[in-house]
Amino acid sequence: MRVIIANQHDFVRRQLKHLLSREPNIQVIGEASHALHFQRLILAYSPDVGIIDLNLLAELDGGLRSFSVPVVVVADENRPDVDFEVINAIRSGAVGAFCFSTPGEQIIGVVRAAATGVAAFDRRFAVRLTGLCAQVVESNGAGARGAVFLTDRERLYLRLIASGLSNKEIARRLGLAESTVKNSLSALFGKLMVSDRTQAAIYALRNGIVPGLPDSRTG
Repeated sequence: MRVIIANQHDFVRRQLKHLLSREPNIQVIGEASHALHFQRLILAYSPDVGIIDLNLLAELDGGLRSFSVPVVVVADENRPDVDFEVINAIRSGAVGAFCFSTPGEQIIGVVRAAATGVAAFDRRFAVRLTGLCAQVVESNGAGARGAVFLTDRERLYLRLIASGLSNKEIARRLGLAESTVKNSLSALFGKLMVSDRTQAAIYALRNGIVPGLPDSRTG
């Protein structure tokens, strides 16, 4: 697996390179200190994964969706609006995220998953993103549009998942047996090619089923 890292801080790049290079099948083939250099390296070498500091995203020409490789963002968990910034990064095309302080084994897991195109996050963001999806649902209310190939019931399931409801709570809300909900969600996850509720919630964000974001400075 070939990786390119972009971060404005030398010590962060060194730490990430040291961590990743200890894995026998991961090779860091390029480093960049600014977004333009990162873009050039991606185009020149087509790595399996790109890793970029969240602060550099605003400098990218065309955003993450212009890349042909999966990109993971690295975030400073001490920034006041970091969770909402990560959600915006996901909406712009990021496939994963982790914090500076994330344990090494979780970082490796996120990078490996990203290389296969699977959305992956460290434990902190996996928990926080589900909660933030619930805030977005509450802020926007009903009536969101969804991906055209989903049925109205499937879109409803996604909104309820993004709201943080369990299978039991969804069953109670819809007047269904819990086993029916479980089977329906398994089929939905297969249809969307996601493996868990967090990835389903990310799908809902990216596809307008959970529309917009609340202003993180309010409430």
